[in-house]
Amino acid sequence: MNQIKLLLLLAVMIGLAACQKDELVMPIPQDIENVSTSEEFSWSTGDIVTFRLEGLPSKVAYASTLTLTTPDGKILFKRLHSIQEDFSIELTVPSIHQNLEMTYGKMKKSLLIVNAVAEYSFIPGGNK
Repeated sequence: MNQIKLLLLLAVMIGLAACQKDELVMPIPQDIENVSTSEEFSWSTGDIVTFRLEGLPSKVAYASTLTLTTPDGKILFKRLHSIQEDFSIELTVPSIHQNLEMTYGKMKKSLLIVNAVAEYSFIPGGNK
């Protein structure tokens, strides 16, 4: 019986000794030139998003300021835009955002980014 206790105690001690955490030592670069990364690594923290706008066919000319921002208010794009024109642009949007905020004149819309595309149509019942 003592031999079984001794073997059990020995197995527990070996098991505890084997469970020690290994120290992972990584060299700390002194400056950015010493940082090495794999070829696949991208330093970008933004995604390319295509914004598409479908114009409203009309005989009456109307233009206002089109502004695209992140939900936290950072302006990504701004221009005077005629409501009759279709428009498309690629923007770099911070990866943390899933929406774009569009302002046209006094109208404000939040546009969901789906498959790297955010779109809106001025045509009632069109893309949105």
